[in-house]
Amino acid sequence: MLRSRITRTLAAGAAVTLLAATPALATPIDNVQFDTAKVDFGNSWAGGSPTTPGELDWSNVNGATCLTGNLYMKQADGVSARVELEIYDDASHGGDAPIATTRSQIKTAVGSALNVFSLSPSCINSNGVHAHVKLLDDSSNPGGGLVVRSTAFLNE
Repeated sequence: MLRSRITRTLAAGAAVTLLAATPALATPIDNVQFDTAKVDFGNSWAGGSPTTPGELDWSNVNGATCLTGNLYMKQADGVSARVELEIYDDASHGGDAPIATTRSQIKTAVGSALNVFSLSPSCINSNGVHAHVKLLDDSSNPGGGLVVRSTAFLNE
């Protein structure tokens, strides 16, 4: 069974008092976690699943949108997978093509033990306000090409 969890948080230290003359801007971070039969995405692992999500940081210190996390492959000998980030310039994107896309390298599991790959696809410099994070793998047909297993919609 496929589970994905997406939540919105604010970066640590972003809380400001209402009395401040010029409040600091909060850095929005979306938490992204995928949990499938053989391929998962998150930031830590316990009990057969990711326990904390990966992060989609909409405005890192360089002003870019960045996706970070780990790809976990379990009982997946020969399975290949990657993550993909697409950025759109409006909230609904109405069928328009993304204004920017970045992909992690394709990783391939070796053996039946847990394989862990740290992923940080290139950051995207844009003023996009809507993103799709995709987990692609070939677990249903190893070597047969990557297919989208799940898509997360994250709004700025």
